[in-house]
Amino acid sequence: MNSPSSETQNKQNNGGQGENLSKGGILAKACEYITRLKDTSDKLTECLAEKDQILLENLQLKESINQLLSENKRLQTQLQFALETNVKLES
Repeated sequence: MNSPSSETQNKQNNGGQGENLSKGGILAKACEYITRLKDTSDKLTECLAEKDQILLENLQLKESINQLLSENKRLQTQLQFALETNVKLES
């Protein structure tokens, strides 16, 4: 029989459930906890892989934006030159 102090300690260790867990019960809870940790770890690994893919895609999109901005500037310069040349020809 457990002494009053060991019963209090058991209640604290068991989350205040007031019952003693057998070794099998403790192992089962430990296994559940380990399974949850593994699932969480797997999800985090997937999230990291997805994050890396998104970062790569963002870099590619930034490169495309920079190329389009350069092309836009070049075309604006050509257009400005054509407009200035046309105005000079009409004068």
